Amino acid sequence: MAVSKKIPAKDWKFEVDDGTDTDTFAEVKGLNTFSIEPSSNRTDVTDFDSNGDEEGYISTRGKAITLEGNYLEDTSTGDRDPGQERIEAVGELTGADSIVSFRITSPGGTTYTFDVTVDSAFATGGGHQDNTAWTANLTRSGSTTKA
Repeated sequence: MAVSKKIPAKDWKFEVDDGTDTDTFAEVKGLNTFSIEPSSNRTDVTDFDSNGDEEGYISTRGKAITLEGNYLEDTSTGDRDPGQERIEAVGELTGADSIVSFRITSPGGTTYTFDVTVDSAFATGGGHQDNTAWTANLTRSGSTTKA
């Protein structure tokens, strides 16, 4: 099967569990950029029998997700974008409450669902002629389900 198209980054969809039940997600709107950075931790198992060569294996793998875009708020009511607001709320929690389900959907419909911790989420400012920026930094917790 040949790959037929290059996919614009704007066509990906990002959603967070809305807190009402585990099957309902709120889309995070206002985004204009995202990045997903893999990480790994290596366990060193070098010993005297290694003949001077390092030995080891990858013991854990992780992902850091950064979402950036425009801070969204209804200026007449103060209502916020539900996805941004939920991520910010989880970002204030600790312990088991700080873990929330997150879903990324590709333009072709493949979904990647996993838990995340919210390391930070907030309005990051802007200049006189800028929109107010918003950013969130998430870290995957556990494995990913692909469907």
